Amino acid sequence: MGVDKNSIKCAVCTKNSCMRGTVIRIKDYYVIVCNLCALKYNYGERSMKKIIGIDPGLKGGIVGIEGNELKFAHNLPTFIFEPLSKQHGRLTDKNALHAIISGFKPDLIVVELPRGRSNLKTVINYGWSVLGAITAYGDCELIEVAANSWPPKLNLPKGGTKEQKILDRAKFLEGLGYTLPKNKVGNYRDGIVDALCLAEVGKVL
Repeated sequence: MGVDKNSIKCAVCTKNSCMRGTVIRIKDYYVIVCNLCALKYNYGERSMKKIIGIDPGLKGGIVGIEGNELKFAHNLPTFIFEPLSKQHGRLTDKNALHAIISGFKPDLIVVELPRGRSNLKTVINYGWSVLGAITAYGDCELIEVAANSWPPKLNLPKGGTKEQKILDRAKFLEGLGYTLPKNKVGNYRDGIVDALCLAEVGKVL
């Protein structure tokens, strides 16, 4: 159960916070914890559910978690869609994405909505490929979140370059105990980092 407070004092870390709090029961008492502690200590109604996070960009990713355990992390599978190949090239492979989702059997999927001024390729990829795979599975809750709305829910820093944002998000996730995959040159994989953040957002929405 979520509660909105102008300022709460977390029962775990004891810090004051302007974040949205989560009410949890410990023995015979109900207390409020900040969302960061709710994530870190696995409190909350969704904390132990199987959650998939999807960054739907063509260089995006999909991850599956259960509690604070990362079960899998993949780049989104793609293929060349022939009717659009001359202008738009690759799209997400709907069948391959559906296979990943159905194999994990999630309770919840959290996916980032395309930005308001997205181009035709992004709209087709999201609506036909990503949502197509999700709705074909169908047996779970779906939450779509706007790109600008979810970082504050994890109290992530505002502003900065794209590279700095990914670094900040990766450090946040490592602070929760995750070991993040990296690419061949040792950098964090953007799509995986964002997808894992989206999965964590699913615990506090």
